Amino acid sequence: MAYIDNKVDNNIHSQNLVYSASTAVTLISTDILDINGTSCSYTPPSNCKNVVYEAIMQMYYLPDILSRINYELYEDGSPMGLYFRSYERSDRVKYNALFKLKFLLPSYNGSKTYKLRAVADSWQSEARITVGSGSERFSPIVTMYSII
Repeated sequence: MAYIDNKVDNNIHSQNLVYSASTAVTLISTDILDINGTSCSYTPPSNCKNVVYEAIMQMYYLPDILSRINYELYEDGSPMGLYFRSYERSDRVKYNALFKLKFLLPSYNGSKTYKLRAVADSWQSEARITVGSGSERFSPIVTMYSII
């Protein structure tokens, strides 16, 4: 499984945080697209066991109240596959929700760039990321770090 809990915080090394207050709204629809603000490049230290990619995002559901969203982590522009996917389903949700995705990656050498892409199951389950109920913007917060 690609999910990790927070019990390893004592072994965290070399953290990289990405946040941009001017991130454009991402309308997740039936087309696969990048989620704005989720791209992060990271070079782990040579002694790390794993690398963690973590994204916190704000979801806005109107006009739909049903959400069926598929997320997938990409490495250097290529999909990472089955264990780096997540499916979010929300029923009868109105307005906003906050959610976090966290993936445990194998250690690697050099620098790699990761980003999230998403697609809705149908036009009836679309959602927006980085927008609130008015003119507010809630840009994704992406963190990458090594576990030694």
